[in-house]
Amino acid sequence: MQYLSDRHLNKDVFQKLSTNKYLDEHKNIIFVGATGSGKSYLACALGKNACLSGTRVNYIRLPDLLADLKLARIEGRYPKVVKQCQKIDLLIIDEFLLVPIPQQAQQDILEVLERRYRLHSTIFCSQFKVDGWHERLGGGVLADAILDRALSKSQQILIEGEKSMRSRI
Repeated sequence: MQYLSDRHLNKDVFQKLSTNKYLDEHKNIIFVGATGSGKSYLACALGKNACLSGTRVNYIRLPDLLADLKLARIEGRYPKVVKQCQKIDLLIIDEFLLVPIPQQAQQDILEVLERRYRLHSTIFCSQFKVDGWHERLGGGVLADAILDRALSKSQQILIEGEKSMRSRI
């Protein structure tokens, strides 16, 4: 992994994460950065590392997760799909809150996070800083509940840099 100076990544943090101890502690990781900053890459690197230790990992974009849950509700498979999300040891949710979230989707996010809370770890990748998540989730008690489960026992990692990692290849 490259620790480019403009990204301000802490090598010690990533060395600690590479031990997978955060999985045993059921901690969440939150990557925040601009498009092309490497959020998804870093999350998937942690996911691959977890897979190598026998951990069940699933990567999904939030829009795809919400579409799956919506279809499952229509087809009467909603409890089964939510339970599948619960069983995954490490769930990586990319593009978190990229688009506005309707109320039913907020309820779905809460249901998934509630089922995983204190049992398994989740990695969130977002372009928005955490202090703006409440508003992006529509405010109110659903947003409060989602943030309570996502942020407690979490480590936030801000990825900086003005140049996209895609342009550095």
